Amino acid sequence: MRFGIAQKLIIPTTLVFIVLSLLVTNTLLNLYREEQLDTTKRHAIDLASQAAMQFDFSLGDDSLKKVVTGIALSDHILQVAVVDPSNDNVIASSFYRYAEQSVVDLPEIMQSVYFANRNSVVPVFTDVIDKQYAMAYPVTVLAANNTDTRPLILIMYFDTLVLDRQYAEYQWRFSIVAILFVSLLLALLYILVRQVIRRPLARFENSIHTQTETGHLGEVELDTGDELQDIADTFNRFVRAEQATFKAQQQALVATEQLAAKKTQFLANMSHELRTPLNGITGLAQLCKDETDEEKRQKYLSQLLKSSGLLISLVNDILDFSRMNDAELTLSPTCGALREVISEIYDLTKVVADQKGVLLEYQIATTCSTGYLLDQKRLKQVLLNLLNNAIKFTEQGKVTLTVDFQQGQLVFLVQDTGIGISKRDIQRLFDPFEQADSSISRKYGGTGLGLSICQKIVESMQGKITVSSTLGQGSKFKVSIPAEACIPLNDPPSAPHVTDGANKGLKILVAEDNDINALIIQDMLASMGHKVVVVDNGEKAVVACREKRFDVVLMDIQMPIMDGLKATQNIRDLGDTTPIVGLSANVFKEDEDAALTAGMNDYLHKPVVKATLEKCLSQFSAQ
Repeated sequence: MRFGIAQKLIIPTTLVFIVLSLLVTNTLLNLYREEQLDTTKRHAIDLASQAAMQFDFSLGDDSLKKVVTGIALSDHILQVAVVDPSNDNVIASSFYRYAEQSVVDLPEIMQSVYFANRNSVVPVFTDVIDKQYAMAYPVTVLAANNTDTRPLILIMYFDTLVLDRQYAEYQWRFSIVAILFVSLLLALLYILVRQVIRRPLARFENSIHTQTETGHLGEVELDTGDELQDIADTFNRFVRAEQATFKAQQQALVATEQLAAKKTQFLANMSHELRTPLNGITGLAQLCKDETDEEKRQKYLSQLLKSSGLLISLVNDILDFSRMNDAELTLSPTCGALREVISEIYDLTKVVADQKGVLLEYQIATTCSTGYLLDQKRLKQVLLNLLNNAIKFTEQGKVTLTVDFQQGQLVFLVQDTGIGISKRDIQRLFDPFEQADSSISRKYGGTGLGLSICQKIVESMQGKITVSSTLGQGSKFKVSIPAEACIPLNDPPSAPHVTDGANKGLKILVAEDNDINALIIQDMLASMGHKVVVVDNGEKAVVACREKRFDVVLMDIQMPIMDGLKATQNIRDLGDTTPIVGLSANVFKEDEDAALTAGMNDYLHKPVVKATLEKCLSQFSAQ
């Protein structure tokens, strides 16, 4: 059976009221009864006092009997007797048959009070027993000469029947009043509960019910100023939190959908960008294969190298972006000569600028020191990206790089007179999954990752990159990086390439499982004048090093049967100190660190560039 809050409050409250009413009524009636009993006792004392005044030696026993009989006519009195304490004889009694009798002939309760008062000078009452009680009142009677005295004891015997009838009558009346009072209280309580508790709860319930039906969670409006309002306020806080959570979830859902769409578009762009140089490489390779005109072959080969370089650049952008999102970017600060860094960047980008007919200038302010402690490689990556972008999007005019040192920061400013960027596109410029204008990106190409990578590099240096632009008038990119001035040390000159008698070259072991890669590296080495032995797994490389002496080992990292890391460890375990250079398409720093930890001396990224390979081998000239 279900009880509502009003019932749960009223039912126990009713019981409490009834019990309290009964207790109060009973207490009041008992107090009334005691008060009436005390009144009767005081009346009895008054009667006894008045009767004592009528006692005299000159009075005979008959006269005394009349006196006590008159006293016995009063309410509540059953019997009256006068006893002489000197001989315990009853001198007078309202019951004549007890005349000239002893005290023992009186009722037991009268005997009890007599003996209790025998040696007392004050009135004595017994307790009420079976609705009866008695009083003994000492009386001293004077003779006519006012000299002789006679001690007597007046005994009165009472009942409480009249008092009990009054008690019962008043009990009934009190009960009626109590019932009416309790009923009134309960009615008021019900109205109060309904008004103060049930009505706000009903509003609370209706509000939640409506919200459940409509599916819209809203706040409950209560202004009761009590605990119910506290409950409503708590509920409203929960509703607001749920609404905020729901809103955040909706926003996250929209953001996820937008991100998914951006990633889809990004993958489509990447597919296009990667396929463009791949298509060039495939087509040019086919043309070179069938072309007999040497001049055309050289032209095709030049374009082939250009497409290969573009493909490598695209792959490097993707790898850099992936690495920067998967883990914290690790910097390697070194003290580098600022002018040499800028000069190198200028030389690399001037060729492209000259081909487009764009003027490229740079200026280093006098406030700059000779050198700064920075990650030189990452700084070059940022500035090359910004300058290449500026040249790419500038059809005519010029591109300027200015360098300044302000308030502990190196400030690089790249300005161009190119196509500019709209305000709407500036907001999305550093988003890795969005390119500013698809039509522009299609015209100029690119992954759209370069600026995102630049931003992450600059932020990892505790710096900041900002952009301002006017559509059709050019753009301005500002890079601010905290930098500490230092004095760069000149690198020692490279050791000259020493040969035994230019041109015997080196004896090199190549461990490479891919036939094409093996052929490329073998022909590159042969064109440099080196002698080459090729094996297709790490186990064979270990055997070859055990059986023959090599000047250098070029070791592929990933090979079947035994990989390059394990093979290097085994070669070192043989006590062989032959220089080992790792070859791998893995460009992450942790891969390079693993190779060096395994015992390799150097590490080259695939695809291997001939000039880079030649520079690497120059440090291992034949002894």
